[in-house]
Amino acid sequence: MNVRTVCAKYLGILCTGGMLLVANSQASVDLSSWETILPHASEAPVANYERQLLTQYLNNPTQGKHAENLAVDHITKMLIYSVKPQTQYLTLRHAILAQYFLQRTKTLKGNSFWLQLGLAKTQQEINRVINKNDALSTAENLPAQAYFNNAFNYQEANRYQAETELLKAFVQAPHNVYTSFLLDAVFLWNGGEAGYDDPTALYSFVLGSYFSVHTINLAKAAEERWQQQPQVYSRFRMASILGGFSALHRRWLAKLHQDEEAVALIDNEHRQWRLIHRSFHAFTVGLAFFEEPENFLEGLFAWGDALAHCQEVPVRTCSDTPRFSHNFFGFLLGYADYLLKVGDVNAAQQILSLRFNPQLPVQNFAFWDLGREHWIHRENNAAAISALYLNDDPSDDPLNYLMTKRKWGGNTSTCQNCHQAQSKYWSPEEQAVVMLPPEPVATVGTWPAFATTWYGSKP
Repeated sequence: MNVRTVCAKYLGILCTGGMLLVANSQASVDLSSWETILPHASEAPVANYERQLLTQYLNNPTQGKHAENLAVDHITKMLIYSVKPQTQYLTLRHAILAQYFLQRTKTLKGNSFWLQLGLAKTQQEINRVINKNDALSTAENLPAQAYFNNAFNYQEANRYQAETELLKAFVQAPHNVYTSFLLDAVFLWNGGEAGYDDPTALYSFVLGSYFSVHTINLAKAAEERWQQQPQVYSRFRMASILGGFSALHRRWLAKLHQDEEAVALIDNEHRQWRLIHRSFHAFTVGLAFFEEPENFLEGLFAWGDALAHCQEVPVRTCSDTPRFSHNFFGFLLGYADYLLKVGDVNAAQQILSLRFNPQLPVQNFAFWDLGREHWIHRENNAAAISALYLNDDPSDDPLNYLMTKRKWGGNTSTCQNCHQAQSKYWSPEEQAVVMLPPEPVATVGTWPAFATTWYGSKP
C-alpha cells in the first residue's frame, strides 16, 4: 500500500509535508510484551469464595457443575435481597447472573425441573423491574448518568460505583434508553479493562450483554415512535452504534464457551451494524478481528473504511470532544498497528508522522498521558514490531494499542486511553455540549436481528 494513497484515500489531507520517521529498533526492549497499561484504581467488590467459584468455572467453562454452583449462589443472593425494596437493584443483578449460569447448566447438563423452576423465579424478579410502566424516555439528565460520565471521562476510580448508581436508576426507570446504554457501556469498560486474571470480567460481560440487548430494543422502539411523530418524540442519539457494543459482549461469551458457530453468527450480525455506522464499528469489528488470521484483512479494510467515512460525515469517532478527549490519535494508533501487522512499515510511519501535521489537533498529543509513550514506542521500533508480526509465530505478536490481554475468553478492547481527559482541560461550557449525530448516522432504519441469545448461545 502506497503511503500517499493511504493518506489521500483515507485521511483526505496533504501527506507529503509530514515528517517521515525512521524505525530505530531498540534491542533492550521486549517488543512482544509491550502492552497499554491503564489506570485501575478500584476493583469489583466480590468475596474471595466467589472469586474462587468464578475461577473454577472460567478454567472449565464446558463443565456444568461449576455453572450449577454459581447459579445456586446467585439465586440464593437474589432471594436474600428480594425482601428489601432498597436493594432491588441487587436483586436484579443477581437474577440476571443466575439466569446466565442456569442457561449454561442447561446447555451443559441438560434440562431439569429445578432448572426450569430457577429460570422461572429469576425471570419473575427481572420482570418486576422490566415490566414497570414508566414511559419510554431518551432523557439524559439523571444524576446517575452524570456520575457515570464523570467517572468515564475524569474519575476512573469510580467505575464500579458508577455501575451501582446506574443500576439503582435503572430499577426506578427501566425504559430510559440512556441509562440502559450507560450500563451497557460501563460493563464493557470494566470487563475490557479488568486485570488479566480477574474472574469478575465474566460478570461484566454477562451483565453488559443483557443490557445491550435491552438497550437496542428500547432504542428501536424510540426510533419507531419518532418515525410516527417526529415533531413530538426524539430518536436515541447513539442508536447506530449499539450493535458493536452488543456484539463485543456476546462474542466474548461465545468465545469463552468455545462456541464457534455462535461466534460466526455474531460476526455476521456485527457486519450489518458496520454498514450502518462505518467509522464507529471499525473499532468494534477491527479489534475483534485483529488477532484472527481468517478475519484480519476484513478488520484492516474496516479500519481504512472508517477513516474514509470520517471524511464523508463529521462523526465524533474521528474527533476530540470533552467525552472523547483523545479519539483522534487513539484511532490512528490502532490503525498504525494494523499497518505494522500487514507489513506496510512505510504507511505506518506516515500515519505516525501525522502528530506533526499542523492541519490536525497536534496540541492534544501533549495532553495524551496514556498514549504518548506508546505512539513514540512505535515510531522508534516500527520495523522491528512489524517483523514480529510477520515471523509466523503468533505467540510473540504485540497487542494492538487499543487491546488488553485476558486469561480467559478473547483479548478485549479498552476505553479510557481515548475517553479519559488525562491532562486535557475542558471548560465547563465545553463539557456541557452534547454532540448530536449527523443525519446520515442518526437513524438505524433496518435494525439487524439478534443472531444469538443475550448470553451468547445459538437460539
